[in-house]
Amino acid sequence: MDLFVKLPNFALSILVTILLLITVVGGSAQDSLSNGEPTLLWHGQTLSERKDTLREGEFSRYQDAFEEFPTVENCMEEKADNTELEDRKFVWNQMPTQEMVEWCVFLIAVELQSVEKLTEWFIRNDLKLLKIEKDQRRMQIYRYNGPGVVFSASHNLEGPNSPLGWWSRFMAYGLSIVVATTTDGVPLSVGSTLLIL
Repeated sequence: MDLFVKLPNFALSILVTILLLITVVGGSAQDSLSNGEPTLLWHGQTLSERKDTLREGEFSRYQDAFEEFPTVENCMEEKADNTELEDRKFVWNQMPTQEMVEWCVFLIAVELQSVEKLTEWFIRNDLKLLKIEKDQRRMQIYRYNGPGVVFSASHNLEGPNSPLGWWSRFMAYGLSIVVATTTDGVPLSVGSTLLIL
């Protein structure tokens, strides 16, 4: 049963989610590589710099995500011969927290660095996708001085290959993931929120 298709206000919930994430949860990654390693930044600051402003337990959950998924390969199903990265799926059921999902989505965005390939990846992972091109003025919220693209992708939390723990799946019907990139696909922001009925 595809719950997302049956919801009449699905597009509206996506737009509301984007607005909420832009103002509350979005993490930015102007410089997505630090010392050759992907670095998740939060509105231009590292998580350590923002530690005092994070919700209780959030900082340690991000640290757990970094340890559990040190590379994008750790986030992906086993590679078949000649399978391109954008054609591979996440191990969604091994990601019990939103922080793990956000970190892995950030890693795939860093690795692909392409609007087209990231679009393909979202579709291959069976996410409902809304892609919006934004002008320079609207991208300044991500501390970027140029046009960009915002992806809003929703993952159904039903089924055996769902991310997050049972409590989140009990409370929500889906997970919305928002990624902002430059027009060249360089990631600027990642965030997520639960979609609650």
